[in-house]
Amino acid sequence: MAVLASSSLEGTLPKVAAAWQRQPGAVPVVFRFDASSELMAQVTAGAVADVLVTSDVTSMDVIDKASLLIPGTRRDLVGNYLVVVVPAAAT
Repeated sequence: MAVLASSSLEGTLPKVAAAWQRQPGAVPVVFRFDASSELMAQVTAGAVADVLVTSDVTSMDVIDKASLLIPGTRRDLVGNYLVVVVPAAAT
């Protein structure tokens, strides 16, 4: 299984894949990590992957709008929020 993934996931995804590969019938996983913008450029230029994981919505939107995803397979896996904590007296 070929996986293109954002560089920010290089520490996490191999651990997930190792756990998955211990399951009966699991196939080997081959990763290629790069910046999401680079992954977007590679896919729009014809790179093929079984799984694509970007770290930004914009890159995935470009790929999706170019009809380069199998319809109905896109999933938003995680998200994040910026939280700012200040002393109560500062508000």
